[in-house]
Amino acid sequence: SYFEPADIAQSYAENGAACLSVLTDQQFFQGEKDYLRQARASCHLPVLRKDFIIDAYQVYESRAMGADCILLIASILTDAQMKEFEAIAIDLGMAVLVEVHDEAEFDRALQLKTPLIGVNNRNLRTFEVSLEVSVALSKKLPAGKILVAESGVATPEDVAFLSEQAQAKTFLVGEAFMREPDPGKALNDLFARLEDAFEGERRFTADAAHELRTPLAALKIQAQVAMRSTDVEVRHAALENVLRGVDRATRIVEQ
Repeated sequence: SYFEPADIAQSYAENGAACLSVLTDQQFFQGEKDYLRQARASCHLPVLRKDFIIDAYQVYESRAMGADCILLIASILTDAQMKEFEAIAIDLGMAVLVEVHDEAEFDRALQLKTPLIGVNNRNLRTFEVSLEVSVALSKKLPAGKILVAESGVATPEDVAFLSEQAQAKTFLVGEAFMREPDPGKALNDLFARLEDAFEGERRFTADAAHELRTPLAALKIQAQVAMRSTDVEVRHAALENVLRGVDRATRIVEQ
């Protein structure tokens, strides 16, 4: 089947994605580090390196390959490791998405500085998927933290359920899109059809835009400053680009 990271990244950007997630793990998920480089160079969107980060070297490597954000999986890291890797990432101008699946991991993640808490609805030991995981953990989400719903999001009804029951405004979706001929179009269809799941009501909310802008805009600005230019106008242009992407992604319903 056709697989061209640069083209897929551009399609996502054109269809409203706020950020890209690129698999770089080769052993288990057939990813490639070069996929991230290709995706990052092809569009304006910030990129999350999706891999098993278990050593500080990988954090530096992530920045060197162009990543704007790294994934820390709580189930395979100690508290000390997560804090160390987060500190390095912040120092390098990268954001951090910490992934959890249960209450114990959630509590550990809250000790970190990052506002991005990814809730994986898939149990990595049994591979069972339940959206109720996000619903349960969302009840413990403190102010200033953002829940990112991961796994099991495949239909507009799934998005509607998580938006309503878990107040989720941010979604990390991969498998459902990559099964489609045009992943970017699949993304647009998934969120554009929210109005059907919510009986025709759909609005952009300022609150959602504000919450999403904070980590993504900061992430993008840091990347631009560290990697591309010291020109003020260039920085402003980069900020405007990422904010436009965020605005397109904050399609949720006001209850």
